[in-house]
Amino acid sequence: MVAAAIQGSTPLDDLLPYVWSDQFGHRVQVVGRPRASDDLALLRGVEEGLAAITGHDGVLASAVVVDQPRLFARLRRMVRDRTPWQTAVADSGGLVSAWP
Repeated sequence: MVAAAIQGSTPLDDLLPYVWSDQFGHRVQVVGRPRASDDLALLRGVEEGLAAITGHDGVLASAVVVDQPRLFARLRRMVRDRTPWQTAVADSGGLVSAWP
C-alpha cells in the first residue's frame, strides 16, 4: 500500500476481485465477493452457459458466469460501477429464479 501511494496508483486491496478457471472444457469466471447473505438471482436468456448475480445493500455485488464471456464483461463493468440491484437484473436479461 505504501508503494502504491508513492507511485500514485491504486492499492491492490481496492481492485475488484476477479478469478477464472477452465474446468472440463468450460470457463468459470467470478467477479466481486459473493456472500452467503447476499440476494441471489439466476439469469435467463443465457444460452449454453450459466449466470448468477448477487446483490448486497441494493447494489450488484458479484457475478458468476460459465461460458458467457460477453455477458461476463458487461457484468464486470456493472459490479465495478455498483449498479443498483434492480437495474442489474433488468439489464442482464431478467430472472429465472431469485432468493432474497
